[in-house]
Formats: sequence, structure tokens, C-alpha cells
Amino acid sequence: MTGVTAALMLSAVVQADSLRNTEISRGPHHRVLQNVKQIQTPRGPRLQTNQIVELQGGMHRLVDGNWVATDPKIELFQDGAIARNLQYGAIFAPNLATPGAIDLSLPDGQRLSGHLVGVAYTEGDRSVMIAEVKDCAGILGGDQQNELTYVDAFTDFRISVQYVTRRDSVSQNLIVEQQLPGPTEWGLSEDAILEVMSEFTAFPQVRKEARDPIAGMPNEHISFGSMDFVTGRAFSLGDEQNSVALAKTWETFVGPRTVLVERIPWKWIAPELAKLPAVAKDWRKKNDAVVVARNERRLPARRQGVAMIKPIEKVLTPVGRPRGYLIDWDLAASANSFVWTNGRTFYVSGPISVKTNTFEGGCVIKFAPTNSAKLTITGPATFLSANYTPVILTARDDHSVGAAVLSTRS
Repeated sequence: MTGVTAALMLSAVVQADSLRNTEISRGPHHRVLQNVKQIQTPRGPRLQTNQIVELQGGMHRLVDGNWVATDPKIELFQDGAIARNLQYGAIFAPNLATPGAIDLSLPDGQRLSGHLVGVAYTEGDRSVMIAEVKDCAGILGGDQQNELTYVDAFTDFRISVQYVTRRDSVSQNLIVEQQLPGPTEWGLSEDAILEVMSEFTAFPQVRKEARDPIAGMPNEHISFGSMDFVTGRAFSLGDEQNSVALAKTWETFVGPRTVLVERIPWKWIAPELAKLPAVAKDWRKKNDAVVVARNERRLPARRQGVAMIKPIEKVLTPVGRPRGYLIDWDLAASANSFVWTNGRTFYVSGPISVKTNTFEGGCVIKFAPTNSAKLTITGPATFLSANYTPVILTARDDHSVGAAVLSTRS
């Protein structure tokens, strides 16, 4: 074999190896990848081994002592639906009006069970419930079969509700599909707040931390240990880039009944709602929709013996999104702490939430070229960087710093 032939064979092997990653290890929110590439040196080409720590919330779940890839797919289950291949579990009732319509098993085994109650306007100490959840059936769809939608789910106005399971989180999306009468219809002013109320009947110990108010509204970070309510967003469908943050609090109402309350100023959303179809001409506010003192407001009675409308159905063909305004809550699994180590390359390939972060100087953090790749910090962050050892955040395809990140698939 000639030297030229050997060099060509070596080059072919190097090029082939450099096109794939080898997985070295994995954990709940990460895996370590290794790849080999050829680099030029004064003495000629040589092989360089690179290691990358890929991060994504809820990447793996523990099965019989082994970490296996998670799958957000929702399956039909006893007339309802279930997500069972994630770090958390979720069971959905066929009728959204069922008490405890969403029943979650958190990663630490704790239970969180609740249901959507209604939508209200509040101004100061005065409040009125303008729409409540009604009997409605679910439709299962989405590209990954991970979206469960209850169409026309409210009294009075056309509002649908969608639950979306992801590897790291579950979301409740309230989608307003028509204009809502303004708060002046109920004797309140344009300064009123729109509130979305979700009641929880079973939940683990709650940790609440006051956060900066949003537009003067009280705001809390709400944690159950292994999963947290992260900042909710509101936006017109198709215009997610112009979303606004929701304020949220965990409150006790008369009963006692425990409720997650999300708030957004009416003035913020009125221009977007005005773009939607008008409310029905024959709409009239209900006689029992009266303004009361907020601290005396009684939630609608929990229903007993909820009707079975029909089982949840699976839709195999994609369903187009309606026009609408979306208001969500997002419950995300989180890592308690993470050290972004000096000299290593980290690749954030999807959303990940970390409570306590330590960033050492010299670490390189690369992000996938998608809208979902993001790092959410919910607690303290310590930066151990210096002038010549910065913490670098950059794009996946920036090969000027850190190890080269090849395309990954998990």
C-alpha cells in the first residue's frame, strides 16, 4: 500500500466518522455526544475527538434502571386520553367539564389534578365571571399526536381549550376565537383585568415566590419541586413574536378552593380581539353574571355526575388552526442545578429550565436554530467569568468557538 493510498483511506474514514455522533452517556435532561473530525496541524492532518453535552428538558425517563428517550405522544385511553412516555404522566377526561379533567403525575411521583373554571373581569375589589367551561369533547391531533383540543368549550363565547404535551412540559392553551364584550358591559371600566381561572383539587406542597409585578398586577413563581409554572404568554395565533407576559398567582377562594389565576390587562388584548369575528348579535349578558367583591367571589359549583358526551377522537389529518387569541399556562419540568463547566461545549437543542445555574468562564453554550431552543433560569445564577475567559452563548453552526456540533437526533 502506497503512502498516497493510505492517506486517501484515512481521509475517507475521517470524513465518514465526522458525519455522525456517538452517544457516551445520558441523564434526565442531557446526553454526552462524541464525534471525530480531521484538523490540519504543522505536521499534517490528525484526528480530533470532540465531546458535546446536549441539553433538553425531559429528554429521558428512567425505565428499569436505564434512561430511555421520552415521547410526547398522547394515546386514547378508556374514552379519554393519556401521555405515558414522559418523565411526567397525564390523563385527560373525555369531557372538559369533569372535575379534575387533567390529572398529572409529576416526575417525583406527586399528583397534580385540576380543571379549567372560567374567565372573569376584575377591577380593584370588584369582579364578575363572564364565561364558564361547559360540556365538550376532545379531539386528538398534531404532527406528533400530542395536541388535545376541546372545541367550543365555554358558555357565552366561542373559546376552545387545547392541551399540548412536550418532552419537558404540558401547556393549557385557552384560544379565544371571537370578540369578547368589553368590561363596560358589566359596569367596569376599560382598566379592568381579564382573569383565567384554573382550579386544582389535588396538589403537592406549593412554593410561591413573589416576582416583579406585571403592569401593577401581583405576580408569583409557583413551584411543586419537580415542575414549575413558568411565565405564561398571550398572543394572536400566527404572531407569537409579539406575545405579552401574563401575571399569575396561586390563591384560595371561598370553599376553600385553590385556584391558579392568570391576568392580563383588557387594554392590552382589546386591539387583538377586535380583529376576530364579532360576538353573536343576539348575545345578552346573563342575569346571574353580577359584579361582586372579589374576596367574596364564589366559583361555580363543581359539577357532579358529568355527562359522557362521546369518547375522545383521534384526527389523523392535520387540522388548520383557527383565528384566535391564545392565553396559556405552561408547567415545565426543571433541573435543580447545573454547572456550565469551563472548557466544555454545551448544545441546547430544545427548551430546558434550570433553577440554580453556575456559569464558569470558558464554557461555550450553543443553541439549535429553532424557536424552541431556550434556557429558562428560574433561580439564582452565578457567573465565574473574567476578561479572557468569558461565558459564550452562540449559535449551533458557529464553529469559531467550542466543539463543532453535528446535526443530532434523539
